[in-house]
Amino acid sequence: MDDLHGLHHQHLEALRRLHRRNGTLKSYRTYVGFFLRFLEERGIKPTIEALTPELVGEAQDWLRARSMGSRDGAVAEYALVMRTKSFARWLWRRRFVKHDPLDRLERPRLAKVYRRPYTETDVRHLLWAASQGPSPVMERAMLLLQFDTGCRIGELCGVVVGDLDLDKGAVVFRQTKNGRPRRVIVRVDRLPDGSPSLDGGPCMVSLREWLAERTPEPGVDALFLNRFGEPLSSDQARRIWRQLGELGQVSDPIPHRGRHTHATELLAEMPGAELHLRNRLGQLSEEVLKDYVTISDPMAQRVADAASLSTKWNL
Repeated sequence: MDDLHGLHHQHLEALRRLHRRNGTLKSYRTYVGFFLRFLEERGIKPTIEALTPELVGEAQDWLRARSMGSRDGAVAEYALVMRTKSFARWLWRRRFVKHDPLDRLERPRLAKVYRRPYTETDVRHLLWAASQGPSPVMERAMLLLQFDTGCRIGELCGVVVGDLDLDKGAVVFRQTKNGRPRRVIVRVDRLPDGSPSLDGGPCMVSLREWLAERTPEPGVDALFLNRFGEPLSSDQARRIWRQLGELGQVSDPIPHRGRHTHATELLAEMPGAELHLRNRLGQLSEEVLKDYVTISDPMAQRVADAASLSTKWNL
């Protein structure tokens, strides 16, 4: 079998069986699909023989000229190359080809975008905007949970009610980028002045309020919901951030800036706490950290007290 359409379908099925995230499956479906559409427009038969560095290079130019996405199509061009390279490598591993046909295809350079953390004023404006919207309780809970944990937006939308431990003030993120679930403490036991926090802090209060109001469709266990009572998708959550930014007059209102803000503020409060930051953000770049390092709950609790923006800023 050398038809790329059929092989593309097999590849997607293989990824699905590996329990890859829906966003990952969508990305492969989209960008390998773009390459197949390019071949169709050029009248080129979609066989394995068409999977060459030269044709993928032409597809890069073809896609970038049509892209309306971020950075004038550079992101789409990069994704096309990376997804087709992975597809070609899978074909080689499955022995559909003797050699990886795109092994020597170089990935285009994608300039890093410097994103400034949100300021305290930005965060307050976002929270004010949330209070004016159609779902103020849920949107406040979403914002505070993201700011207090530094989670990715896909991780936030992947939380189900059972992942919350209100007694211990912790949340488990299961739909992570590296596939390793992680537990993050969000409850604050001490206020900035050192006095005890009886309610666990603003984030815990907002989560309890949202759980009391939450009305899902039958069988839906996602923590955050859209207006139909169904699980909130990452794209829907990003739209909420954009709308809050427009209303609150906050520039570049994207969820990932909240991750930068969490990291920046934690290290400002606790210089040298990179290990704890990696534990909270799920960025374990060295296998030894995964295998040998354990963060105790008492230390994690002290880190949570210092990391809670909602408490420090009395949001």
